[in-house]
Amino acid sequence: MKNPFAVFLLGFILLFPVTGRAESILLVADSWCPYNCSEGTAAPGYLIEIATEALALSNVSVSYEEMNWTRAIYQVKTGKAQALVGAVLAEVPDFVFPRHWLGIAPNAYFTLKNSLWKPTDKDAFANIRLGVTRDYDYGGELQPWIDTHKDTPLVQEAQGTDALGTNLQKLLYGRIDVLVDEKMTVMLKAHEMGMERQIRLAGVDPVRPAEDRVYIAFSPAVARSPEYAAALDRGVEVMRKNGRLAAILKKYGIDDWE
Repeated sequence: MKNPFAVFLLGFILLFPVTGRAESILLVADSWCPYNCSEGTAAPGYLIEIATEALALSNVSVSYEEMNWTRAIYQVKTGKAQALVGAVLAEVPDFVFPRHWLGIAPNAYFTLKNSLWKPTDKDAFANIRLGVTRDYDYGGELQPWIDTHKDTPLVQEAQGTDALGTNLQKLLYGRIDVLVDEKMTVMLKAHEMGMERQIRLAGVDPVRPAEDRVYIAFSPAVARSPEYAAALDRGVEVMRKNGRLAAILKKYGIDDWE
């Protein structure tokens, strides 16, 4: 005779595979506040807080580790970590992406205060030294230009867990002329370094919806990645309805992208 409880339990597990048992996944990225900030703090970044709450609804706990971007991509690509935080599609097209993106990050350009430079077109980059982060994808016409010139003095690549801080120091000491990154991340880092009055925003690219969307992307080497992506989507939808998403975004001064 079949045990009715056993039959019910088996059916539940088959219907909800991610929620059937408690598990933990590792999220990795370089420091890119307010998207992802310092690990182990009360404000680890809004992407980390969203992922933590959204995945908890499917009984998946989250840990987060900072590392340089190149290593973070490798760790997730090989399955040593399960998710890459703050990715755009062009950087890791073979990763597993959820349906919901979690921000928009067009390129923003910064110079020292006394500079008159503006990013008018690609010819504006002909005689400047541009500071970028290794293995970021900047999209549009800029990324092909970077790829063409990255072995020349025109493109200066920074790496490490705080590549943005390195680029700001290089800008301050005249080793680069222009820094490109996301507007809020640069402004927050400059404030942290006491540099906010020494730099200026030279311009921001128009938003390119397909290229500028920011995601938490999951490992192509982990069999359960599609389930994690679906669980994140479900959790984000719940959080948008119950107000938790808005509360987290308000904490970091972020507007909802939808």
